[in-house]
Amino acid sequence: MTFIKEVKRLVKDFFKKADMFMLAFCLLSTAYGMVLISSAARTTAAGARPFLIRQGQACILGIVIFIVITLIDLRIYTKLWKWLLGFNIGFILLLIPFGRGDRGNTSWLRFDFLPFDIQPAEVVKVTFVLLLGYQMYLLRDRINGFLPMLSILGHMGAMVGLILFVSGDLGVAFIYMFAFVCMAVIGGVNIIWFLSGGLLLGVSTPIIWNYGLNDIQRERVLNFFSPESDPLGLGWQVLQSKLALTRGNLIGTGLYKGPQTQSAMIPEQHTDSIFTVAGEELGFLGAMGVIILLLVIIGRCLYMAGKAPTAYGSIVCVGIAGIMIFQVFENLLMNVGITPIIGVTLPFFSYGGSSLISMYAAMGLISSVKYHPVPRWIKDRA
Repeated sequence: MTFIKEVKRLVKDFFKKADMFMLAFCLLSTAYGMVLISSAARTTAAGARPFLIRQGQACILGIVIFIVITLIDLRIYTKLWKWLLGFNIGFILLLIPFGRGDRGNTSWLRFDFLPFDIQPAEVVKVTFVLLLGYQMYLLRDRINGFLPMLSILGHMGAMVGLILFVSGDLGVAFIYMFAFVCMAVIGGVNIIWFLSGGLLLGVSTPIIWNYGLNDIQRERVLNFFSPESDPLGLGWQVLQSKLALTRGNLIGTGLYKGPQTQSAMIPEQHTDSIFTVAGEELGFLGAMGVIILLLVIIGRCLYMAGKAPTAYGSIVCVGIAGIMIFQVFENLLMNVGITPIIGVTLPFFSYGGSSLISMYAAMGLISSVKYHPVPRWIKDRA
């Protein structure tokens, strides 16, 4: 009886203290995404069922991870920073012997005993935010000094360089860089460093172009400026995506009735281009539903950053928000032809086990901030 009472107390405590608002919107987004996947994957050889089963499995595992991470105080991670660093490097290095992929990168680990593939960089982006946030927290009083800035820039640069060297995944590398910028802003980095970074990026662009990108990545960037020049090749995806979105009008063509979607005209529609399914088959209203759900989640991350009782918690929340902001806006903009296609998924909506699980883990960190209020006498926020 005592055990049962304790379990009931813990469950009641979780529902009272965890961020159930965040979890609810994550689940709504996942459910909506699975409806869109059910339409986008119908034309595949296996049909939609295997995709929905794997996405459902990833969702269940993601919920479990959300709960576990919620129960862990963020301060515990500060004692495990060496293990986090080793995990980040080691997990990505697994791609050297075991990496698989296509379209110019080798970003995936594929094992027969797992129901879905694993993208290490997707998982590591969460622990990267934890580790970088702790580093910025430790250096917060002298972060604008040359050596502190060199150390955090070196951390970010080393992870981005490792990802590009091992997998060639430019899209994920940009996620890390944008999260770094967001965390640097909240961490107190002076604007002069951002201006210097912009100048350095401008000077190094030719080097990055010639030596940092492979042929496929360079072709994608060039094709962005004129997709019509190769309408049956690299320009095909963006042209078909724009056509699908314009056909949707206000209420769409109807679920499972989109001409572009149901004729499999758009590559990777169940992953990178899932937004076009909403736009074509559910119209402007369906597309806005996707956007509103994601904006609420981003807003919740930023709200919790403001409510976090410690500077470390605030930096972590902003880092997670940065990941969401970049992925959401890059995915939406590349589907309407405003930015180049770099293979970034739409959080909670795109098909992908590691992507979905990593996002639930990230939201678990946000929930942990709410679940573990720090006693007044050890608060370190101004």
